[in-house]
Amino acid sequence: MFDYINEYKILNKTFNLLSDEIQIPNSDTKIINFTFRSSYSNMLPGIYDSISFLSDDNFSIADKNIPENKTFRYSIFRPNYEDADKKVILLMHGLNERSWAKYLPWAKYLAEKTKNSVILFPISFHMNRTPFSWRNSREMNQLSSLRKKLFPKVKENSFINAALSDRLQSNPKRFFLSGLESYYEIIELSKKIKSGNHSLFAKNAQINFFSYSIGAFLTELLLMANPANLFQKSKAFLFCGGATMKRMNGTSRFILDSKADATLTKFFTRRFSKKIKKDKKLYSLIKNTKAGVYFYSMLGTKKYKKLRIERFKKLNKQIKIIGLKNDKIIPAKGIKKTYDKNKKSKTGINYKILNFPFSYTHENPFPVKNNNKRTVDLVNHYFNFVFDYASSFLSEN
Repeated sequence: MFDYINEYKILNKTFNLLSDEIQIPNSDTKIINFTFRSSYSNMLPGIYDSISFLSDDNFSIADKNIPENKTFRYSIFRPNYEDADKKVILLMHGLNERSWAKYLPWAKYLAEKTKNSVILFPISFHMNRTPFSWRNSREMNQLSSLRKKLFPKVKENSFINAALSDRLQSNPKRFFLSGLESYYEIIELSKKIKSGNHSLFAKNAQINFFSYSIGAFLTELLLMANPANLFQKSKAFLFCGGATMKRMNGTSRFILDSKADATLTKFFTRRFSKKIKKDKKLYSLIKNTKAGVYFYSMLGTKKYKKLRIERFKKLNKQIKIIGLKNDKIIPAKGIKKTYDKNKKSKTGINYKILNFPFSYTHENPFPVKNNNKRTVDLVNHYFNFVFDYASSFLSEN
């Protein structure tokens, strides 16, 4: 059995983005880091749309000019197998994440179990693509306190979610635009892999996905739109994700405070049709691109609902999902209503809802800080169950 908690400790001591190549201790798997320079930052808000409550240089600068988001590193877990260049798994993370810590054992397990390379690719303004000040606890505590004064009834306000809450409440369009930037970056990376121009992969290597939380939302858009037929045969395993935006709840001290979440949800699920009519650029991106149309369909409103259901029916062999019963962010009910609400909306997509026999949350499905041996054994057992199930699906031809 893969010792998840022990691997977590080893990998977090070993991992860094500065080294070009890292040999994982007591393993044939390597971590190889590459630099990516984004060509899509011009679609992000300019200075007049990059507003904030905090008068800091990293908050007043235009989104499209933030250097950390434009040039960054991504990691590849490379197992020592002959065919590791023929298949790759893109591991997509959740919303408002700053650290790869919990994903390192996920990537190692998938790489060694499937014998495929696994890419950790950061979404726009997440992980190592954020300015230092957004991760500075002192500055974020100041912003959190300011938000508390401005919005006395705010819930789940914290220094962890202060930056994202401030950014999305002040300009909800950022959610779509930064997601679209990541969408095009993944297409660029996928084209590089498929063409044989990536140093680690064979031409026409298959690209699959293991996607968590908001990463699952982005993955679905990629499969639904299938640009240049890049993902025609791709498989996607969605963990704690997959629901439409209307069925999500982003209020969490680790994700968004209640004021930002309410603003974001209201903008996209209640006012979106009116908002895009007043914004020519946004209207064009939504109405004139496959990514935009499918994004609209995944909001969970009546608009393009039939399109979403029919597309999922065609993708039902390519997607599998595991949700968690006690997940408050992507509720099990939200997953069920997205894919299987009634006969008319039945998509045929295979999903399971599990309930682990230990304390867990959406943000921390496999807790590592526990001294109780019984709990440690259970966490290891269910981690292995989920990732073995995912690996089996992703390994199928």
